Parts: sequence; structure tokens; C-alpha cells
Amino acid sequence: MADRGRRIRNRRTETRVLASGEVAVVGEIASLNTADGEFYAGQALTTLVPRGYFSESKTGDGTVTVKVELFHPVRQHGFTNDTGGGEVLAANIGSECFIKDGDTVSMTSTNRSKAGRVAGLEGGIVWVENGPAVTGPTGAGIGGQPAAIATQTRQLDVSLNEWSLATGGPMVIFSGGSTDGATIADSEAKCLRFNNAASTTKFIAAVGLPDELDPTADVVVKALVSKSGATITDVVSLDFEAFLIGEGDLHDADADAGGTSSVLSAPSAAAKTTEVLSLTIDAADVDTTFPKVLNLSMVPTAGTFTVDDVLIHRVWLEYTPREIV
Repeated sequence: MADRGRRIRNRRTETRVLASGEVAVVGEIASLNTADGEFYAGQALTTLVPRGYFSESKTGDGTVTVKVELFHPVRQHGFTNDTGGGEVLAANIGSECFIKDGDTVSMTSTNRSKAGRVAGLEGGIVWVENGPAVTGPTGAGIGGQPAAIATQTRQLDVSLNEWSLATGGPMVIFSGGSTDGATIADSEAKCLRFNNAASTTKFIAAVGLPDELDPTADVVVKALVSKSGATITDVVSLDFEAFLIGEGDLHDADADAGGTSSVLSAPSAAAKTTEVLSLTIDAADVDTTFPKVLNLSMVPTAGTFTVDDVLIHRVWLEYTPREIV
């Protein structure tokens, strides 16, 4: 029996030929073309399998290679190549191959199950990426892994203790009818509370963004909120300002990437009922410079609450992680 331990390898990056005329840009999506086994920039082609992000900026001439940071680490297994017309060829890199027997893969599909996606050829060894969701270019899997793994998100809390007054002063204690601030609502819910329509106080917090954050994916700001009453006309939303500062930036040079959140979908729900409001910060506003800090301000949208107070119980960011090489 073959020693399978000598035929397993793990990959976080991948280097292949950049197709002639293709332009690779650092941080932009890189795709493997199943038609020729070469890397292409993201574009409208039905034969592309997205692999990761370009680590280098280059222009392809059909021979130059380019390095790509994979979406997530992959494990590849080496199998014996078929013979007699079913051989896996260099032109099949990126395409699916099929199980011939316990140690052999083939491009012949008749009466055979899929083995995985061809990752490379070395002598008589075919390197294959396997997994429970191996599909074609338009299917649900990437590199033999379920799509859910490639699109998972993570959360980063903006602690209630981090918020201060937008004037730079410390957070104050809430006082009904006069002062917006921190409170313990109904003796058990720590929160930030805004008085009704007369309130215009803005709160601000700064949060460091993790370097695992994928700067090519959107960042979503979310807030768990409730109202003190059930006034149907108080269809509350939140106004956020978002300024990002990276290493080498002027600290006042960023344009506001914020905006107005979603609105309460059930404004007449029973008093104290919680709901999540959200705002998306476009990936184009994040860029690739790290370390990075997000300065976030928050205030209920003027005119959306005239009777009920607005309570903020939690604020957090949802982001897509990238693989650190």
C-alpha cells in the first residue's frame, strides 16, 4: 500500500501563469480559468473558479507567473494518474477529475464519481483538492470546501464603555427629558439612552480594526436597539459617521463612509422590544492600509422619534476575515 503521508500537502498561497493580457492588481480577486489552468482577473466568464486575491501586481504575457493569497488554506492529495486515454493533462488543471480506483484519478467520467478539482501535476502524480462540496465553476464550493466557509463573518464589539460625547467629553448619566447618556434601564439593562425628539446628542467611539479583516469585503455596523414605548409613528433609524485612519494617513483626511441605518420594521411592537438596525460600510472605503482605526459616531435620525426614547444595548461590526500568510 502507498504511503499516503508523502502525498499530502497544505497550501495558503498559489503561484501559476498569469494569462496573456491579464492584469493582476494586488488585493483584487484572482480566478483560475478551467479552460486553460491559468490565472485571470475577476471578470464575466463562465469558466472561472475564484481562488483568492492577487499578492502581486503584474501584466501577463503567457509565461510570467503571479502569486495569489488563497481565500482559505487548502489541503491537496496526490493520486496516481490514469493511463490509456483517461490521463489528467496540464490543460485539465482547475477542472474536476473522477475516481477510477482507490489510488487513481481520471478525466473519464462515465459511471464514476467526482474525486475533486485538479490542482497540479508532478510526474505521474495528480494533486487534487477534495471535499464534500466539489462542484463546477458556478457551483456552491470553492476549492472543495463548502461556500459557507469562504463567506463566514466575524464580529467585533464596540463596547458601550468606549462611547463618549462627540465633543470629546466623557459619557454622562442619562436623565429623562434632559440629558442623553448611559443608564441601567428598568434596573437590569445597561445601555445608552436618547431622549425623544428634543435629543440631538451625538456619541462617538474609536475601535481598532483587526489585520485579519478582508479589506475587499464590506463591513457592516449593527446595533441592538429598543424603544421605551410602542408609538407606531416612531420609525427609528440611526445616523452613523464613519472615518477610517490607516498608517501614513492624515488623521482628518478621510471622507465620511457612514450614513443612515435600516429602520425599525415593527415600530408598534410592545415597548422594550429589541431589534437590530444595520449600516453597510462599502469595501471601497476600507482600503488595504493597516493598522487601522474606525472612528464611529452615532445618533438617532432626527424626526424619527417624537414620543419614545431610543435605547442602544449593543453595537458591533461584522466583517469577513482574510487568510494571513
